[in-house]
Amino acid sequence: MRGRTAFLDYLAHERRLSPNTVAAYRRDLDAFATELARHGIDDPRRVDEHHVRGLITRRHRQGLGPRSIQRLLSAIRSYYRYLMREGLADANPAAAVKAPRAGKKLPATLDTDTVARLLDFEPRTPLEIRDKAMLELFVNAYQAWMWNETLSGLLDDIGASHHRVHYGLGEFRFYERLTPNNLRYLKKTMIPALGPGAEFASDRVARIANEVLAGEGLELSRLKLKARVHGVFFKPYERAAVMFPRNPVLSRADRTFCTTCGSSLPWRTKNGRWVVVPAGSLNDDPQARPERNIFWDSRPEWSLAVGDLPTFAEIPPRE
Repeated sequence: MRGRTAFLDYLAHERRLSPNTVAAYRRDLDAFATELARHGIDDPRRVDEHHVRGLITRRHRQGLGPRSIQRLLSAIRSYYRYLMREGLADANPAAAVKAPRAGKKLPATLDTDTVARLLDFEPRTPLEIRDKAMLELFVNAYQAWMWNETLSGLLDDIGASHHRVHYGLGEFRFYERLTPNNLRYLKKTMIPALGPGAEFASDRVARIANEVLAGEGLELSRLKLKARVHGVFFKPYERAAVMFPRNPVLSRADRTFCTTCGSSLPWRTKNGRWVVVPAGSLNDDPQARPERNIFWDSRPEWSLAVGDLPTFAEIPPRE
């Protein structure tokens, strides 16, 4: 192949590459020359991009790795840059050809015994206390996620109507309504956080929990940390499927409106002393009738006074 010997001499004497590197270039160009000989080509000017791609494809099928193919392409490109500089070629047929992507290797991981030795400690210093708190957070978060998946599976199993909103890490489920029977069932259902020794209120909850574990490749009896960290483990405590607040306190908030009919909903005044209950939010007759027109100066143009009632620019004074 024209210019091949001169190119190798250029690498060895002008660029002063090591003998091993020059030998690698020679092997790659030999493979290139063999491919061209299959097509009856000896003149570098007759080589086009398809010939180079054919060589890459053939070598890849023969098991040559992506990095070796990249080195082969680099040798051909360097060879043609030399030929173009010497006036022996008009273009570089390997310029636009890309090698297969090399697979990324995963970082080396620590074996179980090494991790156990790293984590088997009782925290004493502030940094050790921080490390334990972080690990406990991760364990509790994972356990809470599995609990949520169990509850979601239970709601699906009883046929609760819902819709899903997907996000980067999973999905939110918004349940639209529960039948009275389903609500009564959920009120008395306890779901344990998954861990060794967890007890289930029913076979249904146990089945769904085991399905969640199976999806994670886990078993309930073997759900424990490989390493021993004092105070950090999967705790099988129980939580109610649904909870209702006791003695809720209405805090100050912006006025809200019903998404179905648009009626104003109850809201607390700015001073926190009064709760305004719009009559339109009541289902039954409140047995009360309008007594005055208030905030008359800021009324819209289309507003009409109610009968002959007293009218006040803002809140009327106390009587």
